[in-house]
Amino acid sequence: MRDVMGRLRLSLRRIGGVSRKELVELVRQPAMLFVLVVGPLLILLLFGSGVRAEDPAVRSIFVTPPGDEQLAEVVRGYADTQSERLTILDVTDDREDAMRELRGRRVDVVVVFPENPIEAVEQNDRATIEVIHSFIDPLESQAIRLFTRGAVSDLNDILLSEAVEEAQTQAATTLEEVEGLRETLDGPAGSVLMAQSDTDPEDLAIVLDDASIELEQLIEIDPDVVAAPLDGRASSIGGRVTTSQFYAPAVVALILQHLTLTFVALARSRERELGTVELFGVSPLREVERIAGQAVAYVLSGSALAAVLLAAVSLILGAPFRAGVGTVALVVVAELLASIGVGLLLSRVARTTTQVVQGAMLILLLSVFFGGLLLSPERLLPWAQPIGDVLPMSHALELLRDSMLRGLPLAAGPIATLVGMAVGTIAIGSWLAIREEHRG
Repeated sequence: MRDVMGRLRLSLRRIGGVSRKELVELVRQPAMLFVLVVGPLLILLLFGSGVRAEDPAVRSIFVTPPGDEQLAEVVRGYADTQSERLTILDVTDDREDAMRELRGRRVDVVVVFPENPIEAVEQNDRATIEVIHSFIDPLESQAIRLFTRGAVSDLNDILLSEAVEEAQTQAATTLEEVEGLRETLDGPAGSVLMAQSDTDPEDLAIVLDDASIELEQLIEIDPDVVAAPLDGRASSIGGRVTTSQFYAPAVVALILQHLTLTFVALARSRERELGTVELFGVSPLREVERIAGQAVAYVLSGSALAAVLLAAVSLILGAPFRAGVGTVALVVVAELLASIGVGLLLSRVARTTTQVVQGAMLILLLSVFFGGLLLSPERLLPWAQPIGDVLPMSHALELLRDSMLRGLPLAAGPIATLVGMAVGTIAIGSWLAIREEHRG
C-alpha cells in the first residue's frame, strides 16, 4: 500500500512539474498569449461595435407614368415618408434612365408605378408596381420583397383615402344639386318648368340607361380590388440566386486567400529556421529570383485548387459563370498574387512557424468578419469598412459575385485595387527580403 501511495505521489509530482513548465513557457511568450487571446477578442469587439444597429438606407429612384401629375404628387408624398428606409434620389418619368442608373450600381432599387391604374380597376384587375433591384443576397432580396408588400399596402391606403375623399366630395355636390332641383320642382315654378320643358323622353331614357350601366359596372368590381387597387412584384436584374450559390464565391475567395498566404509565409519561415536562407545566400540564386519562383509555384497550385473548388460549386451547387470562365480566372490569379504578397509580409513579421500560424489565424478571422462573408460592407459602420479593404478576398469576392452571379464585366475599381495590392505587397515584401539578405 505504501509503495502504491509513493508511486502516486511521484506521478503527481511529475505531472505538476510538467504543468509548471508549460505555464512558464506561456508566461515567457507574451506575444503568443496576446495573439491567441487578445487578438480574437479584439477582432470580435471590433466586429460587434462596427455593425450597424439598423439596416442601411437603400438608394432608390421612383418612376411615374409620363404626364400623370396627380400620381406623381402621390408618389412624392409617399417618398417623403420613407426617408428612414430609402434614400430617394429622384422621382422621374424616364424609366430607361433609371434602369441605366441601376445597372451602373449607382442606385439599388427602381420602383416603377403603373400607367392608368384606374382603368385596371375598372377592368376588375389590380395595377402592378414593379420593384427592380440589384441585390443577389437572398436575405437582401427577401427584405426587398417585404418592402414591396409594405409599400403596396401604404400606397393602397393613400389611394383609398384619396378616392373616398373624392367620392365624398362628389356625393356632397350631387346631393346639393338634387336637393336644389327637388325644391325647385316641389315649388310653384315646378309645374311651369315641366310644362315648358322640351326634353325628349327617349333622351332621358338614354341618360338613365347610361347611369344604370355605370352603376352595374361599379357593383361588379371586386370589393378587394377597390380596397387594394395596387399590387407589387419584385425582381432582380441579377436573376434568382440561391443562398448556397450566393455564398459559394465568398468561400472560394476565403479558402484561396488563407491557404496561399499561409503556405507562402510557412515556406519562408521554414527556410529561415532550417538555415536554407544561408545556403541561398552563397549560391548564384538571387532573392528576387527565389521570390519569383515561389510566386509562380503558388499561382499554379492555387489555380489548380481554384479550378477544383469552382468546378465543385458549379456542379454541386449549380453556381453559374454568367460572365465567362476567363473573367473568373483573371480574378483568381489577381487574388492569388495579392495573397502571395500578404504572405511575404506576414513572413517578415512572424519569425517562426508558430507565429505564422497564429498570424494567419488572425487574418482568417478578420476575413470572416470584415471581408464580406458574413455581412456585406454596407452593414458595417463607416469606420469599420476600411478593415475589409486591406484584405484581398474582399475585393475578389465582389468581383467573383459580379462576374459569376450577375454576369457583369469586371468593375474597374475593385480589379485595380486588387492588382495594386498584389504589386504593392510583393514589391514591399521583396524589398524587405533583399534588404535582410544584404545585411546578412
